[in-house]
Amino acid sequence: LVAFPFLFLARGHRVLLFSQMTQMLDILQDYMDYRGYSYERVDGSVRGEERHLAVKNFGQQPVFIFLLSTRAGGVGMNLTAADTVIFVDSDFNPQNDLQAAARAHRLGQNNSKLSEILKFGLDKLLSSEGSTMDDIELETILGETEEGQWISDALPKTEGGVSEQEEGKNHMYLFEGKDYSKEPSKEDRKSFEQLVNLQKTLLEKTTQEGRLLRNKSSVLLPGLAEGSTKRKWILSPEELEDRRKKRQEAAAKRKRLMEEKKRKKEEAEHEKKTAWWESNNYQSFCLPSEESEPEDLEDREEESSAQLDYEDPDSSAIKYVSGDVTHPQAGAEDAVIVHCVDDSGRWGRGGLFTALETRSAEPRKIYELAGKMKDLNLGGVLLFPIDDKESRNKGQDLLALIVAQHRDRSNVLSGIKMAALEEGLKKIYLAAKRKKASVHLPRIGHATKGFNWYGTERLIRKHLAAKGIPTYIYYFPRSQAALLHPQSSSSSGQLVP
Repeated sequence: LVAFPFLFLARGHRVLLFSQMTQMLDILQDYMDYRGYSYERVDGSVRGEERHLAVKNFGQQPVFIFLLSTRAGGVGMNLTAADTVIFVDSDFNPQNDLQAAARAHRLGQNNSKLSEILKFGLDKLLSSEGSTMDDIELETILGETEEGQWISDALPKTEGGVSEQEEGKNHMYLFEGKDYSKEPSKEDRKSFEQLVNLQKTLLEKTTQEGRLLRNKSSVLLPGLAEGSTKRKWILSPEELEDRRKKRQEAAAKRKRLMEEKKRKKEEAEHEKKTAWWESNNYQSFCLPSEESEPEDLEDREEESSAQLDYEDPDSSAIKYVSGDVTHPQAGAEDAVIVHCVDDSGRWGRGGLFTALETRSAEPRKIYELAGKMKDLNLGGVLLFPIDDKESRNKGQDLLALIVAQHRDRSNVLSGIKMAALEEGLKKIYLAAKRKKASVHLPRIGHATKGFNWYGTERLIRKHLAAKGIPTYIYYFPRSQAALLHPQSSSSSGQLVP
């Protein structure tokens, strides 16, 4: 490869150089640049318009060599300006090399290759043997001819008496006794057309049946392999019902497994949190959920209700009073004061927050500590007594903080979440029933975002008053509010009306 350019360039040849590998073309291109030879190049990465310009330039300009890949440059191109074809490496299919060489064997070819080859070979014979034309028997060298055609039997014989053509040596297109350099026979063309028609028929049939082919190359021709003729089994009604039941059972099993996995995860998180609390000597004031209460609690409902001594005969109705909910109007029974907070653990200012902090410092301390210990979840309730000098002689005042609002990272506070409020009221009902206590509430959610007093009042009636719990809702007098809280704010969303 290093020496051939001198020979062909000096004689004014135009060369087509084919290779299967683009990496080899890269090496040859670098060599052409190094030696300063003019060239063009076409491979699979060259676009259509660039390919056209390269072919046009090679035909009109004195470009010495055209570098081509065997596959990309072997078809659809007319390069009659070239008179020499060189293959750096041969394709595994000899027909591809023949097609590539045919790029120069087109109408318009002016140079006679055979004559150039004969002249070159004859020159070598004369110079090497020191002979003249009269001394050389061309018939012995070239063989006999008949009607302008070479007679294959006249080719030189080997020592064993076998011609070189029969032996296949020096003929790269002779394979298994067949010469692929010639045009295909009529029988070969007919067989090929039959295969193409069979393939086309199979594809059309498959398309009509609505079947999608994932890989067209995997389609087998009829007769080459047996196709699948499996019939679809029609199920009876009993079999269909049996399958339906099995699917339902499988779905129920998956649901149980998911619930079991979720339960185990929650238990693991709870155990981890409990261990953290124990290491910090923290004791939660959160009320248990309704599901964790003893099963016989409902059986004791009538007995507990009978022991309560209500002055109002209509114990299932909500009682509306005027006054300060932080000082409940209760008798000898325990009184549960209800207040709604968010899940941030930051104590608010104004309204009920200021009123509760004025009475006792415990609510703020317990609430903020619960926030630090990640013990504030929507629907949760912190219940603890308010111990101060204003405690009643009979009965005890307790504070229930329902986590019914959410504060995001941007410090944006949501309105009262009704689902969380309902869950908290259920827990307060169980605690009030156990302690035989009355429940005292402000107008929960007043002046908050999306205030829904009608829905709130309905939940209070449903989960407290209708179940026999003495329930009081307080309206705080505006004149008294102006005197006690002249600069109250609504940052918490919980104001005493």
